[in-house]
Amino acid sequence: MTDTHDIPQEETRQQEKDALQESRQALLTDIGQRLRQAREQRKLGAAEIARALNLRASPLTAMDNGDCSTLPGDVHGVSLARH
Repeated sequence: MTDTHDIPQEETRQQEKDALQESRQALLTDIGQRLRQAREQRKLGAAEIARALNLRASPLTAMDNGDCSTLPGDVHGVSLARH
């Protein structure tokens, strides 16, 4: 049986989780915009960067767009971002 005091705590946890996800998405969008701007200032396309880093262009495009749903797992993703 669920204690009625647990319900507000569960709602609060979900709200915190949602806020963290929104914050993460905003950060990824900002990083993606900065990467795209830096690439465009150098007049480089995603395909050129991908070739130089020995990567596919699709993760770079996803990063440009702040779309983490198509990126590889956390460890590999951090490594990709460091390149």
